[in-house]
Amino acid sequence: MHYLASIYTNLGKWKEAKELYFEVVKKRKQVLGVDNPDTLKSMHYLASAYTNLENWKEAEALYFEVVKKQKQVLGVDNPDTLTSMHYLANACASLGNWKEAEELYLEVVKKRKEVLGVDHPDTLLAMHSLTSTYTDLGSDYINLGKWKEVKELYFEVVKKWKQVLGVDNPDTLVAMHNLACTYTNLGNWKEAEELYLEVVKKRKEVLGVNNPDTLTSMHNLAEACAGLGNWKEAEELYLEVVEKRKEVLGMDNPDTLTSMHCLANACTSLGKWKEAEALYFEVVKKQKQVLGVDHPDTLTSMHNLAEACAGLGNWKEAEELYLEVVQKQKQVLGVDNPDTLLAMHNLACTYTNLGNWKEAEELYFEVVKKRKQVLGVENPDTLTSMHNLAEACAGLGNWTEAEELYFEVVKKRKEVLGMDNPDTLTSMHCLANACAGLGKWKEAEALYFEVVKKQKQVLGVDHPDTLTSMHNLAEACTGLGNWKEAEELYFEVVKKQKQVLGMDNPDTLLAMHNLACTYTNLGNWKEAEELYFEVVKKRKEVLGMDNPDTVTSMHCLANAYTNLENWKEAEELYFEVVKKRKEVLGVDNPDTLTSMHNLACIYTNLGNWKEAKELYFEVVKERKEVLGMDNPDTLTSMHYLANACTSLGNWKEAKELYLEVVKKRKQVLGVDHPDTLLTMHYLANAYTNLGKWKEAEALSIEVVKKQKEVLGVDNPDTLTSMHYLANACAGLGNWKEAEVLYFEVVKKRKQVLGMDNPDTLTSMHNLAEACTGLGNWKEAEVLYFEVVKKRKEVLGMDNPDTLLAMHNLACSYTNLGRWKEAEELYFKVVKKRKQVLGVDNPDTLASMHNLACIYTNLRNWKEAKELYFEVVEKRKEVLGMDNPDTVTSMHYLANACAGLGNWKEAEELYFKVVKKRKQVLGVDNPDTLTSMHNLACTYTNLGNWKEAEELYFEVVKKRKQVLGMDNPDTLTSIHYLANACAGLGNWKEAEELYFEVVKKRKQVLGVDHPDTLLTMHYLANAYTNLGKWKEAEVLSFEVVKKRKEVLGMDNPDTLTSMHNLAKACASLGKWKEAKELYLEVVKKQQQVLGVDHPNTRLAMYNLVLAYKGLGQKKDAKALSKTLEEIHKRAQPSTS
Repeated sequence: MHYLASIYTNLGKWKEAKELYFEVVKKRKQVLGVDNPDTLKSMHYLASAYTNLENWKEAEALYFEVVKKQKQVLGVDNPDTLTSMHYLANACASLGNWKEAEELYLEVVKKRKEVLGVDHPDTLLAMHSLTSTYTDLGSDYINLGKWKEVKELYFEVVKKWKQVLGVDNPDTLVAMHNLACTYTNLGNWKEAEELYLEVVKKRKEVLGVNNPDTLTSMHNLAEACAGLGNWKEAEELYLEVVEKRKEVLGMDNPDTLTSMHCLANACTSLGKWKEAEALYFEVVKKQKQVLGVDHPDTLTSMHNLAEACAGLGNWKEAEELYLEVVQKQKQVLGVDNPDTLLAMHNLACTYTNLGNWKEAEELYFEVVKKRKQVLGVENPDTLTSMHNLAEACAGLGNWTEAEELYFEVVKKRKEVLGMDNPDTLTSMHCLANACAGLGKWKEAEALYFEVVKKQKQVLGVDHPDTLTSMHNLAEACTGLGNWKEAEELYFEVVKKQKQVLGMDNPDTLLAMHNLACTYTNLGNWKEAEELYFEVVKKRKEVLGMDNPDTVTSMHCLANAYTNLENWKEAEELYFEVVKKRKEVLGVDNPDTLTSMHNLACIYTNLGNWKEAKELYFEVVKERKEVLGMDNPDTLTSMHYLANACTSLGNWKEAKELYLEVVKKRKQVLGVDHPDTLLTMHYLANAYTNLGKWKEAEALSIEVVKKQKEVLGVDNPDTLTSMHYLANACAGLGNWKEAEVLYFEVVKKRKQVLGMDNPDTLTSMHNLAEACTGLGNWKEAEVLYFEVVKKRKEVLGMDNPDTLLAMHNLACSYTNLGRWKEAEELYFKVVKKRKQVLGVDNPDTLASMHNLACIYTNLRNWKEAKELYFEVVEKRKEVLGMDNPDTVTSMHYLANACAGLGNWKEAEELYFKVVKKRKQVLGVDNPDTLTSMHNLACTYTNLGNWKEAEELYFEVVKKRKQVLGMDNPDTLTSIHYLANACAGLGNWKEAEELYFEVVKKRKQVLGVDHPDTLLTMHYLANAYTNLGKWKEAEVLSFEVVKKRKEVLGMDNPDTLTSMHNLAKACASLGKWKEAKELYLEVVKKQQQVLGVDHPNTRLAMYNLVLAYKGLGQKKDAKALSKTLEEIHKRAQPSTS
């Protein structure tokens, strides 16, 4: 038996091996005793079977018992004892008990050296396992400084294995690979690179280039190249590994995804943001499917995808990704985890780039606080967050707070990084910016001067960073009003950048642009005009006409024309800038709106007040939507719109606008801000022109008083941000919060944009989705119907958004059980989506799938099967075999086959679906369990009761764990398990299971529910087969009564229960009651099912028995003759 179990082991049949070893151990303990070496050997092998089945806890406990006994019986030095100790250490390591594993490995190594010698393969294997344990202890050993020990031990193992096994032996190469990993952990990238190169070369020769171990070493070699900053070599290696791993391991393998992730990292370091973004996107998509959205690796990839979006300037996408990562990492890793804090830091950086300074400030403040606690105040990352917090304060105009923070960061960076460190100089530079923001131009100038001096020494005068600092020193001179010094510095920077970077370099053109700005400040309008003209010409050549910087210089050239009072040239150029910015940046872009604002100013200077007012009005409306009501630029445009109203004599309208601007600027900028006071002044003037002298006086006094003080600024959310926040809530399943937000956005967008605006309709559509998520099907239907109607009018019938709303409206009909309406609408959507999107589009396939579901609900199995088949084939091509949507359609195709009675075909499909869902979703996923349940149903219909019973048992066990005992799906599987027991003739087990289900279904569904009555019917049937006729009679009577009330007298299930009640009566000798029941059943079944139906014939046969039981031989004989005639008709004709 032991040797048979060994054969099972060699065949990889671990379950059979485990069961046989268990029996051998039990018998050997009885016959030979627990201390017998053979008994212990069988116990050892049983533990090995547990290990291969990944039952680590059972393996650990059994190995522990074996080791204890072998020490007593064989002695601690016996090779078998040491082998069991080695395996016990392996089990500890697999359970994550690294410290226990380390102690055991140490003992085994020591003993094997004494007993077997240092060169023995088993000794070397134990040494290798010990080093692996040190590696798995990871950061703990880094903190303890024990990587050196690991390196020395690996080095010894490599040396010995080369001598004993040879350099080409796979085990030797494993040790060499791990030694290289240790070099990596020690930061010895050069040694790591050289050793990986040797291992890769050898593994290619010995194992082949496609071997997973070879690919692992190639991957790590690329990592070493990256560690050395050789990104091009790293990129090439990662690319080769990715291609190979896709071939060998498959696209979904975690190692393949890791290599793709690292390839994306290499692209990032090479500045290939677009390639990086595409790779990260693919990795994230796959990792969500394979590892789950909460897995740390998935979150890391999402974080890096956000970085790639940021690198491409797609700040909004970056923000949404960072938000999701931060939320998930807080749940999975905790708020104090360095990775969580890094994601929070980067989210704050994204807020900065979006100009959301308040959100950035709040988040940086939280990150700084946490990093101080976790990493310490002197940690470079902590200082970086403090630096960025200061930057956010500066962005909000809180220069005092910014100055204090920058001062602290500069002090710390000097201590930690040194005076000459680039980061230290950057903070000094920003401290100078803060001083400038506070009007401390002298301090700012001194700091910039010191930074320039240091950078000249460290980097050289021609270094781009040095020239940037000189550029900023020129800005400080500008702040001091030292235009001449600024001019000289800018001139020198331009001269140097032309030599170092070239005339066409964007930085050179920026310095030329700013030199032109200085000419403007010096009142040298002509020089400014000429230089701006040159910059515009160059930027058009180098960057292109549509480049934002080119358009910016055109904007400034228009400003120069304005200063020269060349209003017509200014008007023409601003008009061109506005047109370009609308094309390139969009009408909603802040820079586009600035140019539109300035063009309106030109109209003002030309005396075209009507055109000015109309354009200001447009700018105000757009800035409210894009920047929000509280944004300073929005308020500036409202102020100028009020000015235009005054010029047209519309004082009442102007007063209302000034009042609104004053109120908002007080909230946003503070009551002391110059812009607030300016508008208050104009408001006072409006009161004057309206004859409201008292108000004018009071306001003028306040303005004079407040002009002596100065404060800062804040920014709020916009409707678009509220809409996206609602999206995030919906994505997390917080439907109630999403519903409230969408409702508010819909209301506001109707007021601001109008009912027909696409954005308004999008918010209404999403509000309907939230209603759906809350199960408010009727409200969802009403909203979807309105959106469909409006989108048809505004966007047209063929627009994808219109079709999406129609699809979702059909979903609402489905949820409301209105199958026919759903069918008609899905049919239209499918037809249109095929025309507009194509038959291969995922959205088209989704609608086709749903239409097939409707066919199923309408019991049109043939049409359902044909459509599901088409969807499955297309989804395989488009999405791949492993995609959850593909597998879902296969599941439903199997349902259709079952509906048509094609059980064999259904079985094959369900089997494939179960296998795929286990791989992709996991065995505990509800969808996996549904497919397993349906596969078991198929076994039942094919008469494979044993397979059905085993599979139902597994499903029941899992559903109890995952869904709970009271879940309707769990109870359904228990019911079907009872059916399988009945099919096998195990009526006692069936009775107990049915009884349990009846009890639960009464509690959960109620006694009148069809499913409850169905199980009661089957329980009565079990009583019958167990000879419990009285119980069967009582229960059947109850079921018949209930089914008549719930399903009606003519329902086939009611008639079946009446038939069973008649059988129970007959078995109890109650032939009269049985006869009357059989007569009623036969009569009804002939009407409902037909006279030739098997159920009708069975009832007639039992009626014959009832006649005989009552002695009515004549009636029995007549009915028997009728049955014979029916039977003859049913037989197939022969020739």
